[in-house]
Amino acid sequence: MQFWSGDLSPDKQATTQGDAELPQIMNLLLLAPDIQEKLLNLPETTSGRDTVILRELQTIALQPDWTVQQQMWYELYSDISQK
Repeated sequence: MQFWSGDLSPDKQATTQGDAELPQIMNLLLLAPDIQEKLLNLPETTSGRDTVILRELQTIALQPDWTVQQQMWYELYSDISQK
């Protein structure tokens, strides 16, 4: 079975896929520090869907004003923000 096509080895394909996600992860550094802390302290999801959705976080992160970010966070995640 061939695991790759063209000139990319399996290692290079994995790196290429990871590189596509890097800007999305780096954008999270634009989040207000208190939001980052809340994300880091979320409990592990053991079943079902994650509580926080990356697409929604990206929308918040692109807002340059941390006060507005915090308002957006609480509108979306007020139920987990109290924990």
